Amino acid sequence: MTEETKEQPKGLFDKFMDLYAPLAQQVASFSPQDYAQDFREKQNYVLKQLGLISPTSGVTTPENTRPAEDIIMRNGSKDQPTMKVVEQFVNDRVNYNPDLGPVPIKDPNNPDEFRLNQMLEMMEINRMFDGFLQADDFALPTISVDQRSAYTSHLLSIVHGDREALAKKLVSGDLKALEGLDDINAFYAGFDREAQMEDLEVPANIAAGVDGVVSSDLGPVIQKGFDSLAKSEGPDIHLDGRNFLTLPYGIVPDKNSVKKADGTPFDPTADHKLGKDDLSGIDYSKATKFGISREDFTTDEGFAKAVFDQFAAKTKKKYGSGFTALDDGAKQAAYDMSWNAGIGSVSWSSVKDMLKESSKKDNADKSTEILIGFTTNFRSGTDYPRGLLKRRLQTYNLVAKPGEEATMITTTAIMKNNNRTGTKYDIKKSDGSVIKSWEKPDNNERLGDLAVN
Repeated sequence: MTEETKEQPKGLFDKFMDLYAPLAQQVASFSPQDYAQDFREKQNYVLKQLGLISPTSGVTTPENTRPAEDIIMRNGSKDQPTMKVVEQFVNDRVNYNPDLGPVPIKDPNNPDEFRLNQMLEMMEINRMFDGFLQADDFALPTISVDQRSAYTSHLLSIVHGDREALAKKLVSGDLKALEGLDDINAFYAGFDREAQMEDLEVPANIAAGVDGVVSSDLGPVIQKGFDSLAKSEGPDIHLDGRNFLTLPYGIVPDKNSVKKADGTPFDPTADHKLGKDDLSGIDYSKATKFGISREDFTTDEGFAKAVFDQFAAKTKKKYGSGFTALDDGAKQAAYDMSWNAGIGSVSWSSVKDMLKESSKKDNADKSTEILIGFTTNFRSGTDYPRGLLKRRLQTYNLVAKPGEEATMITTTAIMKNNNRTGTKYDIKKSDGSVIKSWEKPDNNERLGDLAVN
């Protein structure tokens, strides 16, 4: 007799989409700006319904100017599938010691009491993670499910009173805290002790604030990555597809390190109300990124190269073990992707799959389906989603097989009962054949062709 299959609990993202999808189909014909506003209002409403943002959160408050998936990852303690993975990891490791917890077990031989205590302590730890990840307008980058599992396993081996301080250090990426992980937890957390220490060494010319970092200082692979970046991002200040204020060569500066024309400091990733006509008045003379200041350099390029050098080290750290095994082209793609989509993007499974696939020596062994799969990660509901897809495809072209490069995006409307319900994005080669198609609930995306390069 076969065991009855239990229905798996829905995760937060599935619940979000169940509530959001019907609302998305109600969108009328808007301008791109109105469509983005409508998207944020609907996302805001659904996130509140799920209890993932505060009831008083407005459309433009920091907690609701981020992608829904980012908000969800910062609420891992409320996501049943996430907690199931964490629980399974802890059970496999046999790391739980009830004597270290806040409530002693009355009956050591009672397995139900043991499991209940373990679950309560795991929940408490993950609520700590969520609190730190949501604090200070989401200042910390989010953590993956594997990192949650590894950190939870480690914290269960620590006496209860010391857990909160250590939890904050772990999610903050504190090196000393990460060095305390055992080998298995370190592996799942993506922490390579030797590589991390080597990567975080600041080059002497940058630490001293010396301008004019030259190619040899960056190293050939990182220099190629910067050259690729310079072509795709350009030497001018601009607003990207998410409306983030972006400095020359694609640097999104730290919060409040740049000022509007009236001298007001602002967050370049928030709802700053800036338009293209306002960019000439932006003061970024003291902009900072990764602890490096623009005022220490005489040129935008010198500043950008110094930032990119540190950024490359952080990208390698975020990717975790195995980065050195990637070939030079894959490393360039990793730098390009994380520079544009955020350092955390190199830990996405689809991006890691692409980087590993592109490192295969023989092109005949490479799968275009795997190489291009990560390009699905472009945000709907922005003013210009296909512009974000274009940027993803520029990264894809760094690793594409010869003859499989993307040259054009064609967008067509998805219709149902004479109503537009979304947009189909066809990615085409130079001969017009389709490499890959994506469908998104974008009801007001522009239709037609857009060249990739």
